[in-house]
Amino acid sequence: MPRIYKKNCDTCGLPYKNQNEFYCSGKCRPSWNKGTRGAMGLENSHPNWKEDVGYSGVHRWLVRNFGKADCCENKECSYPRKNTKGVLLQRPKSFNWALLKGCCYEKVRGNFVKLCASCHLSYDKGDRVIIV
Repeated sequence: MPRIYKKNCDTCGLPYKNQNEFYCSGKCRPSWNKGTRGAMGLENSHPNWKEDVGYSGVHRWLVRNFGKADCCENKECSYPRKNTKGVLLQRPKSFNWALLKGCCYEKVRGNFVKLCASCHLSYDKGDRVIIV
């Protein structure tokens, strides 16, 4: 006959039968890291924090802090419009974070603008001026 272990929950005091646990359920188990922001507190006080990061690091920071680019901030964006095959396009399919000309890749939101793919391409070529 197997041995039955009866323990009392550390939180609520009710008996339970699992020998490998200290709590009767997940509701009684405390979450040890609830409400904390990591081991060092703020992200820039962490010893591995880098202020000068590259292209991908800045874009990850933008998405983490401001979300994915979901609209075109160019006021002269030409949608709805017809594509080369004559099909009416109501809305762009993709959006990008674009670096403004004359700015550096830094963790500053003012250096970037949300653009649709067509505005971003023409802005990088120099064909179009962005009006935000």
